[in-house]
Amino acid sequence: MEVRGLVRAPEGRIRAVATSPGIRSSAPEGPPCSQKTEDPGARLGQPGFRLALPVPLGLMLSLLLLFPALECGRPDQQRTENMQDSMEYKWPWQVSLRQNERHVCGGALLAPEWVVTAAHCINSNYDYSVMMGDTNLYPINSSTSQVIPVMDILLHPKYRSRTIIIGDVALLRLSAPVPLTKHIHPICLPSPQFELKPGTQCWMTGWGEMRESHKGQPLSAKLQEMKVFIINHKKCNRFYHITAPSPRYIHFIVGAVVCAKGLGNDTSCQGDPGGPLVCKAETTWILAGVVSWTKTCSHPDYPSAYARVNKFSKWIVSHMKYSASPLLDFSWITLLFGLLLYLF
Repeated sequence: MEVRGLVRAPEGRIRAVATSPGIRSSAPEGPPCSQKTEDPGARLGQPGFRLALPVPLGLMLSLLLLFPALECGRPDQQRTENMQDSMEYKWPWQVSLRQNERHVCGGALLAPEWVVTAAHCINSNYDYSVMMGDTNLYPINSSTSQVIPVMDILLHPKYRSRTIIIGDVALLRLSAPVPLTKHIHPICLPSPQFELKPGTQCWMTGWGEMRESHKGQPLSAKLQEMKVFIINHKKCNRFYHITAPSPRYIHFIVGAVVCAKGLGNDTSCQGDPGGPLVCKAETTWILAGVVSWTKTCSHPDYPSAYARVNKFSKWIVSHMKYSASPLLDFSWITLLFGLLLYLF
């Protein structure tokens, strides 16, 4: 990919423009969900929650009408139950974002030509590609993995990174659709109404350091996973005010951000930005967050901050639809029928 630089498109979005021709894309939207049920196994000093999936029938059917070809958020269940190779099939939406074949950030596959990552991972002076289908960073398993150049990069228009990072979401459009396999499978987007209650059990994944390590130690060569639990903004801010020199009325965790913390001293460290925070709703996995920032590993009791994906779902889907392949075009009759199903 040859990037000419960051420009502002007519729609007002910030994007990286590539010179390669022949862009094609698909634009499915994952099934939304929004309710919780008690999970006796969750901890953090309070009852935990596991998400349920009470999606209105009309909305679910309308989504199936608009995007009938794509299933999301459901890894190979038979394979993941086999503990020996569970990691190989467990998180098939996990992506490694690369600069000149070097891993720089994580990401998540949303559709065959679309990946989401953190906006702060993007530098316009580099060519990017994504690797997926493998839990190893190096060497890559050529029989299961795919490495595809990034064609187009969209940064969220509200992204800022001066004092506090906000709007930390970037949408990557690939140069070609990736073939979906048992090792490569998209994660579902949440609806804008999707809510994460404090104590909800979720998982974060990445190749970064999970614990304190010696300076200069390379990232984990194997994909790591960590069980985390959602905490509210007030509690999250309290953690960061313990060592911060700023007044307590200044909030570090604001707006479209969600905080999550592992048990004990578990936390995400350097190397995990852009990676997915996923929560399970019945049998479907939902992308709840994108790793944005955290304290260093020397503060393992601090929670990590994630871009709250449901706050960006409309923006993500609008651009995926805007660039959709003609194969996914739908008639006004289908749209009307889907709308009626949603309303009734």
